[in-house]
Amino acid sequence: MEWVLDSASDVHVCNQRSVLHNVRKDEVHFFQGYDGNAREDEYVGDVTLRVTDNTKPHAELKLPFTNVLFSPTAPDNLLSMDTLERDGWVVKFGFINSQRVCWLRKDHVELLLLKTDRRYRLKATAVAVYTVQSGAQQVQQNTSDPTALTQRSRKKSDASSLERWHLRFAHLNLPALQRMAMHEVTAGMNEELDEDMSSPC
Repeated sequence: MEWVLDSASDVHVCNQRSVLHNVRKDEVHFFQGYDGNAREDEYVGDVTLRVTDNTKPHAELKLPFTNVLFSPTAPDNLLSMDTLERDGWVVKFGFINSQRVCWLRKDHVELLLLKTDRRYRLKATAVAVYTVQSGAQQVQQNTSDPTALTQRSRKKSDASSLERWHLRFAHLNLPALQRMAMHEVTAGMNEELDEDMSSPC
């Protein structure tokens, strides 16, 4: 898939629902659409892109983007130049031979966008994210079974249970799990985990 660098957009925009995860209604911001009208209650989501690091040929890296506006009518997937700059990316334009290009640089990473059809385009692949269903979601789906409801309602939410995540990630050490929660790298995991380990591992 391609993402086009856009200097007019204030947010990143994706026109494909299938590549977004953690999709939710944005009840805070107003968005001005392509028709010029302001809209609220639009949907936003997160996307992780697999891209090539131009400083290390053939080396791939994953770039997470949050609060990406879902707009099925957008002509392209858009990378907001303003948002990138606010996130610490440096945008530079130039030539490679006679080809117009754009470099996006941050820390030791460099992305190369080639200009084709009057747009600077980044080649990327969306990374699949698998959501782990929380105990609360399971309770909602099984309310017709009073026994299952009683049993599950007694348990702490899987999303915040340190012991559950410890087991799901093959006994990963606890500090690493807490860092994962704090940096929100796993869909379905709460930002703060309850220290509910009954015994040391």
